[in-house]
Amino acid sequence: MLHAINAVTGEEEWAFVPPFIAGIMPSIINPELNGGVDVSFTTEGVKVAKGGTNAIFGVDGSPVVHDVYMAGYDSAGNLDTTKAWRTILMIPYGRGGAGFSVLDVSNPILVEGKGPIHMYSIFNDAINNKVLVADHEGVVTEYPYSSGSASIGDSLEAKQATSNYNDARDADDKVSESCGETGEPACTNQDAIATCQTNAQAGGSFHVAGTASCYQGTTFTFEELTPHASDNVNVSKSDLKVTERVAGTLKTIDFDNAKYVGGQLVITFGADKIYAASGSVLETTTTTTTNEDGTTSTTTVETEKPTNGFNVATSCTSAPGIDPKYDYSQLGETWSTPRIVRIPSELAGQRNNYKKDTYVAVMGAGMGNTNLCAGSAVYLVNLEDMDYPGSIFGAEANGGPITIVDTDPSGILTSAGVMTTPNGSDIGNSLPSSAVVITPDTAYNIPWRGAMVYFNDLEGKITKINLTSSTENGAELFDQTTLFRLNADTDNRRYSYFSMDAGIGVTTRDFWLFGGTGNFGNIGGGSKLMDNILYGIKDPHYPYFKHLNGVHIPPETDDTFIKTAHLGANSAKDIDDGVVCVNTTGKVTCDHGPGPGDLAWVIHLGTVDGLAPNNPTTVNTYRKLSAAPTLFKGQVYFPIYEPPPGSNPCNIGMAYICVADDECGSNNSHLLTRGGVANGKKCKQIREGILSELVIFGDTLFANVAGPKEDEDTLYSVLAAAGEVQSNRGSWRESGF
Repeated sequence: MLHAINAVTGEEEWAFVPPFIAGIMPSIINPELNGGVDVSFTTEGVKVAKGGTNAIFGVDGSPVVHDVYMAGYDSAGNLDTTKAWRTILMIPYGRGGAGFSVLDVSNPILVEGKGPIHMYSIFNDAINNKVLVADHEGVVTEYPYSSGSASIGDSLEAKQATSNYNDARDADDKVSESCGETGEPACTNQDAIATCQTNAQAGGSFHVAGTASCYQGTTFTFEELTPHASDNVNVSKSDLKVTERVAGTLKTIDFDNAKYVGGQLVITFGADKIYAASGSVLETTTTTTTNEDGTTSTTTVETEKPTNGFNVATSCTSAPGIDPKYDYSQLGETWSTPRIVRIPSELAGQRNNYKKDTYVAVMGAGMGNTNLCAGSAVYLVNLEDMDYPGSIFGAEANGGPITIVDTDPSGILTSAGVMTTPNGSDIGNSLPSSAVVITPDTAYNIPWRGAMVYFNDLEGKITKINLTSSTENGAELFDQTTLFRLNADTDNRRYSYFSMDAGIGVTTRDFWLFGGTGNFGNIGGGSKLMDNILYGIKDPHYPYFKHLNGVHIPPETDDTFIKTAHLGANSAKDIDDGVVCVNTTGKVTCDHGPGPGDLAWVIHLGTVDGLAPNNPTTVNTYRKLSAAPTLFKGQVYFPIYEPPPGSNPCNIGMAYICVADDECGSNNSHLLTRGGVANGKKCKQIREGILSELVIFGDTLFANVAGPKEDEDTLYSVLAAAGEVQSNRGSWRESGF
């Protein structure tokens, strides 16, 4: 739940459980609450039961509070159309689910019937393919959509094979529940049907007449994926995404065609795929040879046939049938913290009228996890639309949210076939990070209204989005461009879970973005090819927007959006290009640059193993970013985690702080220790545990440490290093419009 704590008394004033979280609480909490979990550990020989509830996430996101000038609701819950200054609180659910809630906390304490007001909540129910909207009265409206996903096991062919297998197993169990084991009878019925059967061998249709527990064929049929094409008409390849895990990596794979037949989706591949209900199937090969004496001998060899495990997702770039204003079908777990800004009207004729500007919340679509259609998008939540609470700003122009393309070096499926993206990433994309938002009240000399937005996504693209009134360089509202690539893939593990920080360099007067990489989903993991980085990237066109990489990406409603966006991402400048990026690993001075032509600097956190000739040693420390960086006084502070040596997953690694000069990227970690000696390979060691983002108060940086020893304080503080000072942070309320 969301807790409201009185800062004076320390007491809880109220708590809020979002309606879509409250509904599932009975299913995720042990109703007995008795700690009655059977455990194996003992205390002085006596078994001890601990726990009793599942480890769950309810309201896991970070709340955001902002003053807005808009209409709202009075204390009785009635719509008040009079614009006034109101304090809005927005809470994403984080790992708790694909949703968020918006409250009016202008009266934060309940006094004489006045207090906080629940305005609305949004939830993407990806299992049942519908968006749920709860208004201020608690009335829930459903917006169903046809997007959905299925695995090979959901096909009718797989279901038939599974049914045959279960029947055979039940028959064998009547003879012996341990059939096939030493001293037990053979699994006669299972063995009899353990061969792969094709459609032709099953009378033309395995899913109707198949008798084996294994299916082998090019066609697979799905009846639970809602039709979004006419019967017997080929489905556009842009409306289907088929993925398969190959050698541990999720790859987009091609198919010959797909069509709906009698409401069932039939997908045809170019080569056979195999589904075995038992998990595997043995192929028997018999070879007959002629001996020297004229006799023959027969050799029988059994080999395990490879099986397939593909997934089908329908319409990952749109959700046919849903109102674009509520197309939250791409919303994953809402890890991204919203940024509330005021931007020009989505109506072209009103963009020059500041009175028509609208307050919106900018947030990434979060983590898709098992939802193949979620995560790779940016949502603009219209905070002022009282007729359609929680609606998406710019929905008509963008077809819903602003989609960020998910690149893949194996190619993407389009209506024209497979289009390769050689410089793409094999990481399934999401936007768990929060936006860097530049507005006229947070930066100097901004000549436009609105916000310039920067996002770093999971697969390592840095995207710039124009939400301003500026038309410089032919810019239009909602325009996007790929500013940089981090060359991330599943080998180097350069996942971008955490947000960037940004600032203007005092020396160069350039605008810089700062970030780092690391697989937070497996923070203790390591790989010989792991190559995590810290970086600073310059935007030479700040504060204006400019289309880069030789392409002008149109809105998603344009038929060329997918192709053009991929071309833009594929041709973007990359962090490993020594022509535009300076490798500052080990540098402790700024005499190396960056020069005028350099657009970035990069620090490598470890040495990739196996690249040096005849060097079998393991030297990679598997360091990775553990939280977002913090810019302060010309220095960038990066929280770093280094896993412990050895294979014991219960051991705790070490937390570090790495400090880099914001403009040249030199290692200034030694400045955290007064009189410290410059050493390019060293960062300041903190203690065992995982370090949070560093928060500035006064001249001191504070962070929380997760996992220290019981006798250690979890709050860590360090005096900031000396450096350049430039600040323009504050807040204001305008008197009226």
